[in-house]
Amino acid sequence: MPNDGSGHCGNCCYLDSNRSHCDLRDALIQSFHWTTCCSRNSQNSEIIGPILAIVCEIKNGVAAYGSIPYYEGCRVDTVQGPEGGDTVVKFVDNEGESHEFATVSEYMGFYEVAGREM
Repeated sequence: MPNDGSGHCGNCCYLDSNRSHCDLRDALIQSFHWTTCCSRNSQNSEIIGPILAIVCEIKNGVAAYGSIPYYEGCRVDTVQGPEGGDTVVKFVDNEGESHEFATVSEYMGFYEVAGREM
């Protein structure tokens, strides 16, 4: 189901929706109704911060929406197991390696450490 809010790439002047491409960042935008960034519709064409996936994290039956950064151009998402319950954070990196984290906080810890190593 698409995000009906206005704060996503689907409403951005830099999105070429035919190619799912951000012309400002020269980047593929996966799921553009569930992706955003701080440069969205900016007038000065300046790249500000990372591309962010809009995700829903479910823990103990409570859902919370937030935005988490893509990892090196790879979309990160939350996924529920086949029987529902809590979500996990998953992504596949550019080398094809799958990564999974129990929480958004755990992913953010990984992201911050990895960012310092790049």
